[in-house]
Amino acid sequence: MTVKDSIHDLWTSFVYNCWTTPIYAIKYRTTHRYNILHTGLKPDYHDLDRRILHGIFNELVNYVECDKAWLNVVFGDNKGKRGLFERYRSAEQGIEYLNWEIALEEDYNKSQSEVAKETLALYKWWKEVYLTRKDIDEESGLNEYYSRFPQRDWCSLKLDEEYKALIDKSRQIEMDRDIEETEMLIRLINIRKSLWT
Repeated sequence: MTVKDSIHDLWTSFVYNCWTTPIYAIKYRTTHRYNILHTGLKPDYHDLDRRILHGIFNELVNYVECDKAWLNVVFGDNKGKRGLFERYRSAEQGIEYLNWEIALEEDYNKSQSEVAKETLALYKWWKEVYLTRKDIDEESGLNEYYSRFPQRDWCSLKLDEEYKALIDKSRQIEMDRDIEETEMLIRLINIRKSLWT
């Protein structure tokens, strides 16, 4: 080993131990909390099934908009920067990187391409379908029905046929949504081992 190599090794060790390690120790306890699933839900009571769904899909959003987006900056022609304690976030950059992976259809990249397709499909479902849904009572027409009787005592109300039909429609919407959400969760769980950067 030469003196130059020894100095380089000493400098690398110094930078790692005195700069890099403390920085990451701070990041992992403040801005880059990879040990916590953030649900993105507003402060309120939420049942566990809702917390699970939102926690897992919110992390998928972070994966696409932060991790994949940063890979697009690092390995692509796009410009982007982040501060010392900031996570880079860009939905467009993340989707662009996934589209690049989808285009990798050679035999040795086929699984990467398939996972990217599934990741993008699940991301779009969450952002464009799930998060834009109307409330079940709104979609079924119950809210409009209730608004016609603002002063009515609902406990003593005799159920008419319209109300029964709206309740049935509301239950059907809820069941259909539950089935769809479960299917999407299963699809996400099936590709979880491939979601790394």
